[in-house]
Amino acid sequence: MIDPSTTLAHREPALVLDAVSALGQTTLSCTGGAGRRLHWAQILDGCAQTAGLLARALLASPEPVAFVVASYESVELGEGHDAHDGGVIEWRATPVRRVGDFHQVDVRALDEGGRALVVARVALARRPAT
Repeated sequence: MIDPSTTLAHREPALVLDAVSALGQTTLSCTGGAGRRLHWAQILDGCAQTAGLLARALLASPEPVAFVVASYESVELGEGHDAHDGGVIEWRATPVRRVGDFHQVDVRALDEGGRALVVARVALARRPAT
């Protein structure tokens, strides 16, 4: 299974994902946020982190691949986005489309009761090698 702490360039406190909880052929779910009160912008960053893990998994490249956020689209803040109490958040990602090195991914961040905290479409671009 993919480990966000070793796969992503993010480190605490920017890394909001703790674990990949499910990986399907075209879906990926992650959990995180336990014990931390996350602001909606941090939850949105978790959406980007989850989208990046899914895009990387779909490429199935033997070489490390990194992505940067090209844009956030259709961002919706759910009723509970400002009341996150430090419980576990689940991020669920599904791909929308891929064009060359660009990926669009829909991500939903849900609280423990299944309420949407943040919903967004994240566009990612492959980061050029340095």
